[in-house]
Amino acid sequence: MLKKLFKKKISISEAARIFMLSVFDDVKVSWNSDKETLAEYFVDTKQLNDQYVQFDLALAIISLEFSALKNVLPSQSNDIKAIILDIVKSTEDVGDYAYECIQNEYLPLIKYSLEAQSNPVDDVASILWKKIIDHQEFNSLSVMVLARIIGVKLGKWKQISDHYKIV
Repeated sequence: MLKKLFKKKISISEAARIFMLSVFDDVKVSWNSDKETLAEYFVDTKQLNDQYVQFDLALAIISLEFSALKNVLPSQSNDIKAIILDIVKSTEDVGDYAYECIQNEYLPLIKYSLEAQSNPVDDVASILWKKIIDHQEFNSLSVMVLARIIGVKLGKWKQISDHYKIV
């Protein structure tokens, strides 16, 4: 309880920035291990473009984290989401792709998954699999492994809200 009183206050813009850096850093740091894990489950990782795959993986995580954001910071979630989408859209060279991917692929799929009481992480992993590993046959075991890789990277908003008071 006392810990909550002494949290550092940050703006929603700063929280969004911390979130984005956290997602991209986590994906980058764990990529070699994630790639080895995928290789163990029949994925030919030699053909993957590491930079693109990491970027697409981060977009999937960002999209899934929007659902958590509504629960962790309900009164600020819409504003934070708008800031994150602005950051994504303004990314040089890939902003339009990233924005369209989140807005038109992942978010509608996540909404549908939740309405259908399906697992959105598994559903997003299926789409991500097709994006990054389009040269291989669809493999449900590998998609499941990809879903677990995504799943262990979730929870950023809870971590941020535990460390900061977002105003």
